[in-house]
Amino acid sequence: MSVEAGVEVPQRRRGESAVAYYRRLQRRRRAVAAAAPNWRDKAFAEGRRQGLAPREIAAVLGTSKEWLYTVRAPRPVPKELERHVPPQDAHEDDLAYCARLYEERDAISAVMPRVAAEAVAEVEAADPTVTRTKIAAALNINERYLRRQLARYEQELDADPSPGEAPR
Repeated sequence: MSVEAGVEVPQRRRGESAVAYYRRLQRRRRAVAAAAPNWRDKAFAEGRRQGLAPREIAAVLGTSKEWLYTVRAPRPVPKELERHVPPQDAHEDDLAYCARLYEERDAISAVMPRVAAEAVAEVEAADPTVTRTKIAAALNINERYLRRQLARYEQELDADPSPGEAPR
């Protein structure tokens, strides 16, 4: 696992295609995003037990204070995603676990545009006649979302050039 913003993101396996890696990250992100809101009430209660104010709890979770008070019934994580939710560590309280889930979701989201660009390059190198629609279908996303992912990746490249490279 690589560390992205202090959170471990699953690494690409040896011999794994970029398309397969993207889909694996996508499943992990969906699982974490589905599980995290179900921990909100427990995290809020844990934060209050620790003497934190609601705005401080919201800051730990990376959300707004208002979100803590929105009414939402917990939804079960879809069966096919349950095994992708990371377990709670024994030393971790509910607030820390919920915060870790949100951090992991955000870290995976930050990596996905780069992986999408790698997948497009890999598929186009193998078959130059393939369309972006077919690439998007292979990634299990729509073409519009693929364009947004690629645009995000271009923005990252423009904002953070490699050492020795001039900004675009």
